[in-house]
Amino acid sequence: MEENGATRPGNICIISTQIKLSVNLISIKYRLKQCLALCYNNRYMAHLNYYLDLCVETYIVNNGAVLLRLHEKYDIWTAPGGHIDPGEDANEAALRETWEEVGLKVDLVGPMGWEKQDTTHNKDLVPPIFVNRHKINEIHDHSCFIFAAVADSRDVNPQTEADLGVECRWFTEAELNKLQAEDSRFRIENHRYAITSLRLASR
Repeated sequence: MEENGATRPGNICIISTQIKLSVNLISIKYRLKQCLALCYNNRYMAHLNYYLDLCVETYIVNNGAVLLRLHEKYDIWTAPGGHIDPGEDANEAALRETWEEVGLKVDLVGPMGWEKQDTTHNKDLVPPIFVNRHKINEIHDHSCFIFAAVADSRDVNPQTEADLGVECRWFTEAELNKLQAEDSRFRIENHRYAITSLRLASR
């Protein structure tokens, strides 16, 4: 430092260079995370975004039982579901994924007290009963809209080759409680979603 607090020109250059290096390192780190996410997505899953994708799951109820599907990648009991594709709303994605994975036509059921009230300018979508965010890996998350639905049939008939052979089973409330107590693949949050859907659809 000069007398009177003035900064030498050489010091200014050093500080400027340090700032530029810091900015460049941040940019490189950001780009590296993007590349890692893109490589993972291309290798393992059809993710649409680097850090967060929007998804749906639909817990289908028929005559006092709810359908669970043993996820082929994560080895957990969950519901039919998947990513929301470009151009879809969450309701459309829920209906499409349900048809593709288990071959069932369903009607979505809204939360307790919800009523559809379309107007000339607005179409109400069926709200999810839960919304969550969960990690897929160190650099990628999913935010999932959880829906309840009812079906007129229990005939599971997957419509895509990838879903053929995936284990699907119908569970009553008592069987859900037993599964949650005995099988670590049935997570506590999925138990809550399934029980809630069962009770909503049985109103």
